[in-house]
Amino acid sequence: MYNIFQPILSVDQAMNAEIDTYEMLIRNNNGEFPGINFLHSLTTQEGNDAWIKASRKSLKNALNEQKNRKIY
Repeated sequence: MYNIFQPILSVDQAMNAEIDTYEMLIRNNNGEFPGINFLHSLTTQEGNDAWIKASRKSLKNALNEQKNRKIY
C-alpha cells in the first residue's frame, strides 16, 4: 500500500483554479482503494500500526517537498 496526494482546487467566479490543499489517499498495488480488508485491518493494533507507519512516512516525504503544503 502507498499514499497519493490528490489536489483540492479553489475556483473563483471567473473559473480560475489553483491548488488550495491536498487530500491524502491510500492505494493498493492496483492503484485502487484497498477495500474492506484494509478497513478490517485497522481494527487490530498490528494493522493500525502498519497504516500509521506508512502514512507517517508519506506525510514526512510530502512535507519535505513543500513545507507549507496543507494536507487532509
